Amino acid sequence: MSTKDQKLDRQIEALVNAGVAYERIFKDKETGAREGERTQQKKLFKKMKRGDEVVVESWERLTRSTRQLLNYDLMFRNLGVKLISLKQPVDLDTAFGRFVLGTHACTAELERDLIRQRQAEGIAVKRSRGGNVGGRPRIADVKADAAVKLYLARETPIPDICAATGISKSTLYRVLRERGLVGVRR
Repeated sequence: MSTKDQKLDRQIEALVNAGVAYERIFKDKETGAREGERTQQKKLFKKMKRGDEVVVESWERLTRSTRQLLNYDLMFRNLGVKLISLKQPVDLDTAFGRFVLGTHACTAELERDLIRQRQAEGIAVKRSRGGNVGGRPRIADVKADAAVKLYLARETPIPDICAATGISKSTLYRVLRERGLVGVRR
């Protein structure tokens, strides 16, 4: 389960190479999806029956939440379904295997939380320096003012205004709308 096709392709290839029939692979492309939004995962869980084996490339493909991964492990064991990870070849039917699963789940969640923390810190620093965070970068007021001045002079065609100022046609019209100038020229 991954958002990038290349990552999904890589995971599918690993599963097929491990002997999983392609038509039996459940694929969710949503990344970071809430547990309830993974439609293929839901289908898999509904079809599972005693004696089945669920093979994943890694435990993180099921969830990145420690609690949820441990809940899934418990659900699989209660249903008599074996969870097999290609990247973590540990027998979850043993106490040591469940210990490794729990430790790995905590580590993965910690790593995810640290990434989010560093990301938030980076955004805060960029904002404190007046930088753009997310979305399109704002055009410089100088460019916008120059484009508006050319527009109001009524001598330069729109495509030439855009070429001269380096802003797109849609951006020019957005600036004009924001300044209440749409239609003033005609």
